[in-house]
Amino acid sequence: MAPPPVPDRTETLDRPVLTQDASDAAPLHVASIASDPAIDDPERYQEIAEHGRGGLGRVVRAVDKRLGRTVAVKELLRRGDSSEARFLREALITARLEHPGIVPVHEAGRWPNGDPYYVMKLVEGRTLKEQIASLSTLRERLGLLPHVIAVADAVGYAHSQGVIHRDLKPSNVIVGEFGETVVVDWGLARDRRRDIPEPTEEIITASGSGVSTVSGKVVGTPAYMSPEQARGDMVDERADVYALGAVLYEMLTGDPPFTGSTAQAIVASSLGTCGAIIWSGLGGPASTRSSVACGVSSWCGGVPASTS
Repeated sequence: MAPPPVPDRTETLDRPVLTQDASDAAPLHVASIASDPAIDDPERYQEIAEHGRGGLGRVVRAVDKRLGRTVAVKELLRRGDSSEARFLREALITARLEHPGIVPVHEAGRWPNGDPYYVMKLVEGRTLKEQIASLSTLRERLGLLPHVIAVADAVGYAHSQGVIHRDLKPSNVIVGEFGETVVVDWGLARDRRRDIPEPTEEIITASGSGVSTVSGKVVGTPAYMSPEQARGDMVDERADVYALGAVLYEMLTGDPPFTGSTAQAIVASSLGTCGAIIWSGLGGPASTRSSVACGVSSWCGGVPASTS
């Protein structure tokens, strides 16, 4: 006997018609929304604690009472069409990337007040950024190389599906308690195979090397952006390859390849020359610094890198 057809759940992301009172209501917690048979069951997820928060939304650690498991529920915090569009892009793009190195999405829908949410596997651990900062020598940091390779595997799979992350950096990589490596935060990704609109207006004003930004045509994090990405050009998979090189550089030296007091200063540095990279963080013999410098010079497109 043939299995029953799978119901189409994509309509749950369509915004319902709300009354004025409902649309003006303050953001609601996962476990405190009144039941309504016309929308997703708000009682399914019991909030435990806030797991993280960013400029666009927050992630809540919650219990899925139907399946008896702990999950992560991401909710939109910022109201507005552009914020919601970016949130939905992230949910839809992440959901179709099924790879061990990419966080799986279990469900997506809307709460009774119309705000979207989606449910993911709860990934616990430390970011690669935190792991790098906790290690003081090159020998110790080389132990993180398998995680960088795992990131490359996950990004390679995403590229095979037509998806470019555009914001690869150590803080967007989670290293789990059992050695798993997961690439997160696909909110700035570009999907080359589907008609998902690009974010067009400024979302965050970047103030340092680790801040993601969408400003005009420039999308990404200044310290890890390729020159063409920093210029606001249309990018392809090579922008992610460049960012992977920047992650590898930070693993080797302990610092990102470009730094500055403002996003503009970092972008200007990255657009200038790869010779602006400081190699003293590598330590070790000069031959080691020289060989790494030559490798990154090639990665930068043949621009000579200073090893002094």
